[in-house]
Amino acid sequence: MLLQAARDLDLSLADSYMVGDALSDVEAGQRAGATAILVLSGRGQAQLAQPGPPRLRPFHIVPNLAEAVALILALDAGRQARAAESGNQ
Repeated sequence: MLLQAARDLDLSLADSYMVGDALSDVEAGQRAGATAILVLSGRGQAQLAQPGPPRLRPFHIVPNLAEAVALILALDAGRQARAAESGNQ
């Protein structure tokens, strides 16, 4: 579903984020090439107590959706700063 949406909307999944409250959301985001963020609100806290999919790479964990937004803004600011620096060299 994520890959189809990316094609339909001409999105770069490498520059996208997958925010969810389940480890399956994290796995889907990682498989699609997006940055995965698990929110602990909703099912997130209980999900961490369960064994996750075996091939999960490290991912971000935040307490709630507002913190996910703050993290995305901070990560994007860092990406933009690095892109500006590499463009000036």
